[in-house]
Amino acid sequence: MVQQLHIFFFPMLAHGHMLPTLDMAKVFVSRGIKATMITTHYHVPMFEKAIQRSKELGFDISVRALKFPSSDSGLPEGIESLDQLKSDDLIPAFIMATTKLQAQLEQLLEDCRPNCIVADMFFPWATEAAAKFGIPRLVFGGTSTFALCVGESLRRNRPFDHVSCDTEPFLVPEIPHQIQMTRAKIAIHDSVGAKEWSRVTKNVIKGEDIAKAVERIMVGEEAIQIRVRSKVLKVAAKKSVEEGGSSYSSFNALIQDLSAYQSTTN
Repeated sequence: MVQQLHIFFFPMLAHGHMLPTLDMAKVFVSRGIKATMITTHYHVPMFEKAIQRSKELGFDISVRALKFPSSDSGLPEGIESLDQLKSDDLIPAFIMATTKLQAQLEQLLEDCRPNCIVADMFFPWATEAAAKFGIPRLVFGGTSTFALCVGESLRRNRPFDHVSCDTEPFLVPEIPHQIQMTRAKIAIHDSVGAKEWSRVTKNVIKGEDIAKAVERIMVGEEAIQIRVRSKVLKVAAKKSVEEGGSSYSSFNALIQDLSAYQSTTN
């Protein structure tokens, strides 16, 4: 008899990663799969509240907590989320702190023996942890494919090395359309008037810049085209997750692959 699949979900400790991973886990449990959310103690109340309705409906979803090594990593005590950081200068220390969660994760893997772990792209060490227990590790990437392509092009070609200042524009290579950027707009690692990229607010965006951005999507021929494209994409996205759609079929194939892998390892 095939046992119920059990999957760990371990998102980066930031709301932009945790919330979509929670939604993903709910889709899995709706298909009869057991899900365990892995996070740190600070985030447990938010996770518990988010899964309460699913648990009331009888779905098998729970939360397990790890101790985040804030003070051991040069961070203020109590810092357990990227959203709590007051300065970008603390990001390297935060990322380094997440690597220290590996031992605790491996202990949970040993205790619970899930069939798979879906770990965030910012946790590359999770692949090694999963391999120790012979389970697949799937990568959750919170960035769009387009953004990843742009980022990879910038990393490989470094066109920003050939400009004279942070505000001089350059073209992103290897992209079909002409996309201009400046060094100041490049993220350091996770436009409506902003002239410089920053995870925390550094400069006040002027009201007229916001007004121009709103006007662009509300008034004129371009605004009409944007709305038409949005409606087309909305219909296509809805069809993809319905029975028979591409996303629905791909999800079924993933479950089948995991079930087959479980059968060969039992």
